[in-house]
Amino acid sequence: MSTRVERSETMLIQLKKIRKNYNTTLEELAKHLEVNKSYLSRVENGIHPISMSLAIEIADYFGISLDDLFGRKSNVKFRKED
Repeated sequence: MSTRVERSETMLIQLKKIRKNYNTTLEELAKHLEVNKSYLSRVENGIHPISMSLAIEIADYFGISLDDLFGRKSNVKFRKED
């Protein structure tokens, strides 16, 4: 399985989880984003890819980061400067 697919699947799981955690229906979120409910459902179910602009709007709506939306954990280790 490619990294791209794995990341997409993780994001889809996160979107549903976040939406349910905030007790937000597809209808409510779609109305706020000014998109069709069926379109948002297709995005959430991996049928339609999510655009960066839509991901940003969703993250802003819930007050979370894109990393949180995509279920990304930072593995970056910063070096201490001399």
